[in-house]
Amino acid sequence: MFVKLPELMLIPLRDFVPLIISIYLSLNLSGQDARSFIKTEFKGYNKQKVLDTLLKASETFAEDIPDTSLVLGEIAYEMVNKGNDYKSSALAARRIAEAYFYKNEYRLAIDYYMKSAAAEYLNSSDSTGFLAERLTDAAYCYQELGIYEKALELNTISLRINLKLGNTSEIGNNLCNMDFGCN
Repeated sequence: MFVKLPELMLIPLRDFVPLIISIYLSLNLSGQDARSFIKTEFKGYNKQKVLDTLLKASETFAEDIPDTSLVLGEIAYEMVNKGNDYKSSALAARRIAEAYFYKNEYRLAIDYYMKSAAAEYLNSSDSTGFLAERLTDAAYCYQELGIYEKALELNTISLRINLKLGNTSEIGNNLCNMDFGCN
């Protein structure tokens, strides 16, 4: 039996629980970075399966247990940050940003939403819906901080991308965020 996370066949169920418990128990070990932890605790596992599991678990915990989500996202981010896997880097930075968002730490969320956007741009070499969404997420954080000019600037950039891509629902979202009569 496998743990099936939306459209991903990941680590077998018999190994998933020990994986999460191992991560949890090892988080307080001083002097151990994520790379050495992954190498010692998950020897023999496919790196992509471990990464996908960490990212999905981070997404799952973001709203209810943001501290756990943050740790899982940081481990994933460290796994991919030194290479050229910009897609995974963008996803890991997004998971960290979401954890900070749910912790109401908007400045840190902005930093990671922007890192996610930058990695996505490097991955695709063009504007994408993912990039536009991260800019909108960062804009929302600026709104929460009361920095409305920056929020408007990022929403405007996101709107331009969405217009180019023809993403009508996101265009409406941008216009609402820019306060164009959406009640």
